[in-house]
Amino acid sequence: MEMVVWKLPIANQERLHALKYRLWIGRDGTCQVRYDNEQGKGDHRHYGEKEESYSFTDIETLIEDFLNDVSRYRENMTQKIQIALGTASDAAQDIIAAWHCAEHNETYTGTTEKLYFEDLETLLKVLTQRRWQLLKTLRLAGPTDTLSLSKMLNWNDREIQTDINELEQSGLILRTPIDQVVAPWDVIEAQMRLAA
Repeated sequence: MEMVVWKLPIANQERLHALKYRLWIGRDGTCQVRYDNEQGKGDHRHYGEKEESYSFTDIETLIEDFLNDVSRYRENMTQKIQIALGTASDAAQDIIAAWHCAEHNETYTGTTEKLYFEDLETLLKVLTQRRWQLLKTLRLAGPTDTLSLSKMLNWNDREIQTDINELEQSGLILRTPIDQVVAPWDVIEAQMRLAA
């Protein structure tokens, strides 16, 4: 994140407030949110691919608006999956509810990415402490091949393949078209009821 504000010696038609500013956040060279007033464009903001004019009032509001957009952008870009204990019938009910919303052009308010495990014992067999470490390492590394991942973790190739197969079968790891594995989730939420 970068926030730079310059006080200009005099105001002009484009900068009546006598400030030049650039507030920016991005990742891997890509702009996510930017507020600036470069020459020829005046006060404006970038939100992802969208660019629009911005109505400057004061520096406090500028920074507040920028930080609010950053929070909103990050919330919208977070890849989230929910893990729940439940039956095949529970999963079917979620699918039916989402289908009915789509039929009526309504927004589905439930979790769109959700994995059900029949019971806690099954969940803990799939998501062991070792596999949790594998998921975190893979998330940070990005798409990678099995051999590179086993070197990162200093694990045996055969054992890591078993872990990858289990996590891939459950939907926690995905495979790319060029046969790399990826953990696409930023957040894994667990939902477990103690009583019905």
